Amino acid sequence: MKRLIAIMLALALALAMAGCARDQADNSGEGGNVSGGNENSSNGANGNSDNSDKNESSLDWSAGADASGGEVTLRVATWRISDKPYYEEIIRRFREKYNWIDVKLEINGESSSYYSNLQADIINGTAPDVFDVHPKDRLATWAKEGLLAPQTDFDYMDSYDDAAKQVTTLYGENYAFTMAYNYFGFLYNKDTFREANVEVPTTPEELKAVVEALKGIGQGGIIFAAKTWGASGGIGRAVPLICLGTQGFADMQNGIDNGSILDISQVPGMSEALDTLQFYTDNDLYYNAWQGITTETGMSLFAQEKSAIVYGGTYFLGENETYFPGLDVGFFPIPTFSNNGMTYAEGAQSSCINASGKNLGAAKLWVEFLATPEISSYFCSHAKMLSTVAGVTPDFPEAEMLLSSCDGYAFMDLTEPENSEYWSTGYDTVITGVMTNGGDWEDSVKLFSKKLEEYDLANV
Repeated sequence: MKRLIAIMLALALALAMAGCARDQADNSGEGGNVSGGNENSSNGANGNSDNSDKNESSLDWSAGADASGGEVTLRVATWRISDKPYYEEIIRRFREKYNWIDVKLEINGESSSYYSNLQADIINGTAPDVFDVHPKDRLATWAKEGLLAPQTDFDYMDSYDDAAKQVTTLYGENYAFTMAYNYFGFLYNKDTFREANVEVPTTPEELKAVVEALKGIGQGGIIFAAKTWGASGGIGRAVPLICLGTQGFADMQNGIDNGSILDISQVPGMSEALDTLQFYTDNDLYYNAWQGITTETGMSLFAQEKSAIVYGGTYFLGENETYFPGLDVGFFPIPTFSNNGMTYAEGAQSSCINASGKNLGAAKLWVEFLATPEISSYFCSHAKMLSTVAGVTPDFPEAEMLLSSCDGYAFMDLTEPENSEYWSTGYDTVITGVMTNGGDWEDSVKLFSKKLEEYDLANV
């Protein structure tokens, strides 16, 4: 009830301010995801949307689908200004095939302004026909509110990666196409590994031996270069995902949320995850004062060869001349006690279709075009990301190395369960406690279980 009241008040305020605020939106500066991106409420991929009044049968997919109605204008929005030249080439190819559709690309490179402007446009009924979102920002909320057109019956679904599909499938429908993804794990300096006479580790024990050997030649420990850490990001998020898998982690979240899980250590794979995090801390595998190292500082230390291992996303390989010029850099997944050969991945932008758009047929053609092997290969090869389309191997030097580095990957379902306000802080306390203090994690898990019993989430 509190959440419903808060949403109603926020909507009323937004309606009152949208008319004047839209034209005065700040489009400058740097920023992260707009506050509210985690307001998502989901009961999982098979949940039911009781707020959506849009469904596949009520939408007119004929509008703009062919040339019979004359030329149409299709508005496509994204925040990824670095991808502008790739989008322009995709538009050129799209126009060759569908010459009656004039695509207007709208880019706001500052993500918080992008989302605030997009929110106002949605309220005012002036949103673009197709717009990109981070998978963790607004996707579940807007899907539940009926603002996004389902893409469940689109042709690309047959070749859409299962893990990516699981993230964009909400309330029984698929609502977006995620164009690409990045692995997250350890980037390493190959020359320094050779100097220390060590091989890429595959187990925590092997990683410990590698770090000790690297320290023996004057290197620091693992640099943790991430904007956030603990349960909300970095290794604290990645390790449980790797050990539990995409579905297993989602099942644990939903089980905690509905009161059916009170002891997370009994969830298959979670003990291995906690043991892994404890092992890293107890054996001093991290760089000194690692909690205070920003992404920029971490990458700078890596470039200066202060440490041969840094945690980060594989998108850094696409910008190697910016972050670590001249270094021969490889990648290996985070070694865990699950020993399942998996790594953690996050999706890039996800293309959504405005359910109230006037050219739904044209919008469908655009998203289907993005998902073709030809366009997926072009985009991923130039953006240096990995493809979510089956059979597509991007053509950039590190692609084959990345694809052969692990046996699979886990995506995180970044929607926020209904009752997470009760338990998310407690879960984060367990993860951050293990990462900062080490030692046995059983006591912190017991305290969390006691809190879950008190919350009685099955009856909330």
